[in-house]
Amino acid sequence: MIHLRLQEFKNNDKFGGINIVLFGDIMQLPPVKGHWCFVQPAWFAAEINLWHAFSFCELTINMRQRNDTEFVDLLNNLRVSELTTGQVELLCQRRRVALDEEFKDGVVIRIFPTVKQVDEYNDNMTAMNSKQNRIYTIRSIDESREIATYGKKPPDNVVPKDVNNCGGLLSEVKLAAESRVMLRRNISVSDGLVNGAMGRCRLKDSDGCVAIPPVVATFQGTKGYGDIERRMLSIILCWAVTVHKLQGTTLDKAVIDLGKKVFAKGQAYVALSRVKTLEGIALSDLEPNKLLHKPHDERALAEMQRLRALNQETDKSKAHSS
Repeated sequence: MIHLRLQEFKNNDKFGGINIVLFGDIMQLPPVKGHWCFVQPAWFAAEINLWHAFSFCELTINMRQRNDTEFVDLLNNLRVSELTTGQVELLCQRRRVALDEEFKDGVVIRIFPTVKQVDEYNDNMTAMNSKQNRIYTIRSIDESREIATYGKKPPDNVVPKDVNNCGGLLSEVKLAAESRVMLRRNISVSDGLVNGAMGRCRLKDSDGCVAIPPVVATFQGTKGYGDIERRMLSIILCWAVTVHKLQGTTLDKAVIDLGKKVFAKGQAYVALSRVKTLEGIALSDLEPNKLLHKPHDERALAEMQRLRALNQETDKSKAHSS
């Protein structure tokens, strides 16, 4: 968090004279809520478009797939809906990979487009795990933080059903030894216990275990109830995870669903590009039309083209002045 004194903004420069650096890839998934950074909200239509005040520097070296140039070319073409027949065939070959041995259930993570698919798969894996290990149901502790009802458990009908409206903390999770889980908060950055880190539950006396403490989040209840505080473990099951949850993650292997339920622009690209090599991917389902018919967001592509053209003009101006 950055703290700035008010007097530091006493000038007419954009951003108050403070250097602002943004990192990201607008060719990946669109925002779940809100606007693209490059889209001026309607209520700011009369204001300066601050996005246009930024200069642009494109990082062109692919670090994650740098040892698989064929895969890099495939991903670059997928980003802009220019897959070749040969590249589609490469993906069809990954659809024919047997889902056993290195790709069997419980060995590698499954990536699905929808939350429903993820929940069903994780429930099935929990049921399988229950044959060997005792399942513990961990429930959150929810308490009112309003004066009149302070410390009381709020009625179920005022607690939001969407976990994203509950500070990202689940109301319940079923865990056992060998459950695959993902952290949803930074617990200890120096120990690698960060948002998105994955691992397995172990018994308390096992070697190499790290205790994950519960965390607290405060959120707004529905129907005008007021503030609710939730205390819960900041983890989710991750035998399977949605594409959205894996942005920024790097994987050696994964089983990916690219079937008819792919629904978001950029979703196929993000799912595939989490894995280091094409050989590390097995496709549980594949709908080629989802990859060939505008799998990207056209507004994002148009903005990338504008930014690249802007860079070329800047380079020409520098060359001319020198």
